Amino acid sequence: MEKGHRKKIAQIFFTIALCVICDQTAKAIARTYLPRLGVLSFAGETVKLQYAENRGAVLSFES
Repeated sequence: MEKGHRKKIAQIFFTIALCVICDQTAKAIARTYLPRLGVLSFAGETVKLQYAENRGAVLSFES
């Protein structure tokens, strides 16, 4: 296996690991703070954060 190929594979695994870590961290923060705070609004209610749990979908889309 050539050096460039190994580097590319390492970059892919690093990117995947970073995405998983960020996702799990965001979920932990949401589980800790959002249920007791209700809905959080930002930018004049343009952006709202509300706790939702959907164990069967990636990134909780359509929950």
